[in-house]
Amino acid sequence: MNDQQAKEIEDWYHVYVGRFQVNGTLPPMQLLKYDHSMRVAREAMDLARELGWQAQNLHLLWITSILHDIGRFSQFAEYGTFSDRESINHAARGAKVLLAENTLKNLYEEDRQTILDGVRYHNCKMIPSGLSCPSMNILKLVRDADKLDIFWVLLDALQTEKVHEHPEYLLGLRADGKANPKHVRNVCQGKMISTAEIECLADLLLLQIGWIFDINHEATMRHIRDRRFLEQISAFRAEDEGIRCAVKAAVEYRDKKLAAHPDSMEGTCKATRKSKRLGKEDAV
Repeated sequence: MNDQQAKEIEDWYHVYVGRFQVNGTLPPMQLLKYDHSMRVAREAMDLARELGWQAQNLHLLWITSILHDIGRFSQFAEYGTFSDRESINHAARGAKVLLAENTLKNLYEEDRQTILDGVRYHNCKMIPSGLSCPSMNILKLVRDADKLDIFWVLLDALQTEKVHEHPEYLLGLRADGKANPKHVRNVCQGKMISTAEIECLADLLLLQIGWIFDINHEATMRHIRDRRFLEQISAFRAEDEGIRCAVKAAVEYRDKKLAAHPDSMEGTCKATRKSKRLGKEDAV
């Protein structure tokens, strides 16, 4: 992908999002996803630069990051919710939108497939096997960047009480209730939680705490530590012993990973490892 191709797709994205304006303005939840996507793209680029990625891969990463939530716009317009279990899989919808709009028509097949894989699988609990190295590398970094921003989005909404004005921040979940003991045990055992299993805000926080076990880069883990996302979650729900216990386990895992050699976290495919030895880009 070159500069011109990237610019054309980004320009298309802004025009596409503009279709969802009401009286010339995006509704608050649509604007939330637009801003989120742009921040995720910047987060991903920052991480990639820390890893020394080459320019051609940065173009792919930037576009995939911007497009990763493209399915959210029609999802909310049709169903009035961002809850996939109450509507549709927004990632699958995103891939369908790109195909229907023929957005990637001017790209080489490998680049087109890499972007589609990044959009289609960015929200999976576990990354499917069998993806190409380019798809895996872009997808893993987009997932990392996505998590960094979602940590911030929910904490900001809770701490500033935006959730009272826009309950959709909580995906339709109730705000009261303590963490499900089963979910607490799973996180304390190093397991992630599925979005299909959560019923309240405390469960949603546990789901995010469990993301620590699905981080692909030392740099991402370091940002989670430095921004004190886990500690902020614990402080916000200090009265919930389950949340405190889960955060304790997650912090211990995070700090252990950061103390270890960074190669233990990279999880790159063989082709990427070879590139790294040759002084080329790191990958996820």
